[in-house]
Amino acid sequence: MIRVTMKSMETCHMEMSSSMPQEEQVNPVYKNFAKVTKCKGLVNSDLAADLVGAKGDATFRGMIQGSGMPEETLVELLVDPEDFMQEVSL
Repeated sequence: MIRVTMKSMETCHMEMSSSMPQEEQVNPVYKNFAKVTKCKGLVNSDLAADLVGAKGDATFRGMIQGSGMPEETLVELLVDPEDFMQEVSL
């Protein structure tokens, strides 16, 4: 079995692309995220390797990790490895 556990973060963390094309800065979703001011910066050592790599991609626009979790969020999930391998290509 693969065991996945979730935990609440005390604060939110976010980073926006420093090279956002001007035409994309008018996107309403981008504008809403750009208004968020109470989050701390992302810490690379806390990120999974694929997320650290995504920050260097030309298509990277930003990343936000929120604080807290909705009340009914599952805190533990068990996954059959066979099912996992059918969905994920490694």
